[in-house]
Order: sequence, then C-alpha cells, then structure tokens
Amino acid sequence: MNKFQFLRQAVLPIFLLMGLFLFEICISSCARRAAPSGGSKDTLSPKMDTSYPPNNSTHFNSHEVTLVFNEYLQLKGAGQQISISPPLKNDLEIELVKGKMVRLSWKEDTLLTNTTYIISFGTAITDYTENNVNENFKYVFSTGDFIDSLKFGGSIENSLSDEPSQKLMLALYYLDSNHVNLDSLPYKKLPTYYAYTNEQGKFELSNLKYGDYWVMAFDDALGQFKASASSKEIAFWGDTLRLNTDTKPLKLKSFSPAPKKRFYGGQHISFGQIELAYNHPIKYSKIYFLATADSTPKIQHIASSKNNDTIHLWFDENKQDSVVLIIEKENEKTDTSTIRITEHEKENVILRNKHNAVIYNEKIEIECSFPITNITDSLALIYTEKDTSFVQLTLSENNPFLIEVNLKKRTPKFWVYIPKKTIEITSGQSNDSTLFSYQTLTVEDLGTMEFGVQADSSVNRVLQIFNPENEMIIEIPFLGSCKTLLKHKRPGEYTAQIIVDDNNDGKWTNGSYLERRQAERILKHKTPLELRANWEIYLDWIIESD
Repeated sequence: MNKFQFLRQAVLPIFLLMGLFLFEICISSCARRAAPSGGSKDTLSPKMDTSYPPNNSTHFNSHEVTLVFNEYLQLKGAGQQISISPPLKNDLEIELVKGKMVRLSWKEDTLLTNTTYIISFGTAITDYTENNVNENFKYVFSTGDFIDSLKFGGSIENSLSDEPSQKLMLALYYLDSNHVNLDSLPYKKLPTYYAYTNEQGKFELSNLKYGDYWVMAFDDALGQFKASASSKEIAFWGDTLRLNTDTKPLKLKSFSPAPKKRFYGGQHISFGQIELAYNHPIKYSKIYFLATADSTPKIQHIASSKNNDTIHLWFDENKQDSVVLIIEKENEKTDTSTIRITEHEKENVILRNKHNAVIYNEKIEIECSFPITNITDSLALIYTEKDTSFVQLTLSENNPFLIEVNLKKRTPKFWVYIPKKTIEITSGQSNDSTLFSYQTLTVEDLGTMEFGVQADSSVNRVLQIFNPENEMIIEIPFLGSCKTLLKHKRPGEYTAQIIVDDNNDGKWTNGSYLERRQAERILKHKTPLELRANWEIYLDWIIESD
C-alpha cells in the first residue's frame, strides 16, 4: 500500500463523520428557525358572521335557522342551554354543521302569528381551542310586522333563608280578553315568555309585548315548562302585571309549597326500633300494635323528629316476623302500616355530654343514644382536684334520652365517672364505663345582652333568638316593640329574626298559590349578636319598613 492510499483510508472516515455532524446541526438549526412562536393566547369567543334568515327578521315564516360563526366552535350542554321563548310544543332540533355553523329547526306550522320569538344560547357556544364562551347571545325574529321591544326583570329570594332563589323559571302568561282560570294556568299552559334566575336570583326578559300578564316562578322539575306537584319552590306576583315602559322590576319571595299529604310507611331500622315517615308534620293521638294471636309487642317509647314528620318507636322485640302498627291522628284518618321485622344486631349504648364547659347554675346533662329504661348509679363518682365522692344520676322527667347529674357544689374543674352497666336501654343493652371532664364557667366567663326591637305598632311580629348551636332560646310575640335579656350566656355568635305574623297565630305560616297567600316574611338581623366574656351590651334593632 502506498502512502496516498494509506492516508485516504485513514482520513476519509473522519471527513464522513464530520459531514454527518454538520448535516445534523444544519437540520436542527433549520427546524428551530421554522418552529411557530405560539403567539398570544386566544381570548375571543366565537362571533356570528351571518344568519339565514337574518337576525331580527320580521314576517318570519321558516322552520329552521342557520347561524354562521367566524371560527370553529363547540356546543356545550346545548339541550339545557339553548331555549326558545315563547316555548314550542316540541323541542328544538340542534345541529353543529362543518364546525362553524349551528342549525336550529322545528316542526312546520308551530309558530304563533304576530309573535316575537327569542332563541337564547346561554353558555352553549364556545370556541374549539380555548373554551371562550359567547355569553348572552340571542337570535330574535317576529312572525308579525315588528319586533317587540319591552324589557322586564327582577329578583327572587327565599322567604325562609333570604338567599337568592337560583335556577327558577320565571314565567309570564299573556292575559287576553278570554276568561282565564288562574288556578290552573301555570299547571296547564305554556308560558308566553320565560327566563331562568341566575346565581344572584335575578332574571331578565327582553323583546316583550305590551299587555297584562300573570307572573309565576317555579322549578321546572319535569322539564315541561309547567308548574307541577313536584315543584319544590314557587313564587308568584299576587296581582295582574301591566307590562309597559314604566313597569318597575319585581321583587318576589319564594317558598316551598305544602305537598300533598303522604304517609311513606314504616320500617324496622335497628334492633327494637321502628321509623314511621311522613312528608308533612303530624299530630298523633295514639299509636299501638294490632293485637295478634301470638305475643303482641309492647311499645317502650315514642319520639318525634324536630319537624314532626318522622316518628321513632322503640319496642320489646321478640322474634316476630312482622307487626302491624295503627297510627290514630287528630282530625284525620287513621294510618295502618305492616312492617317486616328484619335481623339486626343490638347496638352499643353511647353517652355524650352536651357541654364540656358548664355554666355555674345550669343543669349538667348527659345524652344517651337510646331511650333509657333504668339507671343504677350506686357506683357513679365525681372527681375534683381535691377529693372524690359518689354522685346521683337521675332520668330527666321530660326526656328519656337525658341523664341529669345532681351536684351538691361546683368546682372550677371536675370529672364525672359513669361505670359499666349503669345505664340500661330498651333493648337490654347497657353502657361501657365513661369518664367526662368539665369546666365551670363563672359570671366573668359569660356575656349579657339587652336586646330590643322597635317597629311599626300596627303589625304583629314574633322575635326569635338562636344560640350558637342554632337552638331557639327566645320566642316573643309582640306588637310595636319589645325587649329581652340574654343574661349570663355562653360567649359566641347568636342570631335573631322576626316573623311578620300576618295572621297573628304566633308562628310562621307558609304560602299557598291556590289561596293567593304569600308566605309570611322573615326579617333577619343583618349581623350576628356577638356575646363576649364579662361584657354587658345593649342593642336595638330599628325596623323602619318591612
């Protein structure tokens, strides 16, 4: 091999490697130079370029509408967000065509004559990439000579909570010269116009025509644009509304209509316990088991829920397959319930103290999870920082779930020990040993407030005050003004409200659409009544108008 051949074989691979390396650098550099920069983020929502027929058309006689937008879009929740007012007998057919067009159609010959229609899109129209929403977009047309132009709005609040009533359908019914049965109108007829309340309870309608209307709001539970027995919240304006350029916004108060009375029946929910459920408060005069040839159970205790719509019954269970309960009610028909007895294990007895910090002069009470049948307190003890002694436990006269601890004297700190098998319940079960610790609150640890109300003397009212646990501690009917004293109470935030007692029955009364009766108003004190330790304060609530 000569010298030239040797150099060629040695150097050529090196040049080839360098060439490949330079080629990769070139390709990489070119790729970087050609890459897009990304630009600023798209924040614009789709806008309509054109429509067929044009928006705000009159003498409209088509059965479909095509809307063309300036960019690719997507429809989100179209079935819920896109609506037409006045409503049609059949649903709109909604179709996204070629990414930029929305086509809406309906059956022919379904539009009313001389009527303005509004198709609202809610938040359905969003762009394809960034989900920017075209909010409040509307398509309007008229089958008559002109587009109606009146606007109308207002707000709805719940009568009990004063919270905004959200997602209610506000329905307007046009009243012509024909006789109208207002009792059945919202339940049988489609509204002339409608809108939904937003998160603030506000509603707004546009393109309305002059005239007289009936106003009702309801949750459209069945999706049929009609009120129904399943509507859980309604509101109505108690008179005909004249709609013109001077119409003021309406402020409505909603309420839950009283449901048709129903007895759901009874159920064996735990060992020796039956639950009877109603959808309304009841007053029973007598409850008993139907006697059988076999042994008839004995009722140990009966208790009603806070709303009096549920009854809990404890009985001596002795392997029955089923039982029949008779519920006799005041001024109502008797209910009968056949209840299958299922297998349940006996539950443990749970004891809990109502307060760890007890006021110097209040009863010390311990709650039991079941009605108590017997207390054996011979070994119950009280410990203080200095000594130990026996303590007496007694069952409350008015509450079979409540144990009263009878102390002869109070110390700043003490403990109550309840040994095993002291408390026995209806099933025969008894408690495990339990130790409760307490701190005694003195006058210096408590707060005092004198609270007064000044109002119009011509209206009956009821003042209610609730403690921080939301338990009502004061209820005073009054006319004009009243004062009450919260003396030596636990520090914390108390609340106050006033029932405007229109029928003077001393309690809140619900509304009724059929009786055209609004729910009685409840006025809530805007700020909590704050009690602080070792403070005495005076507070007046001046009600200028309801």
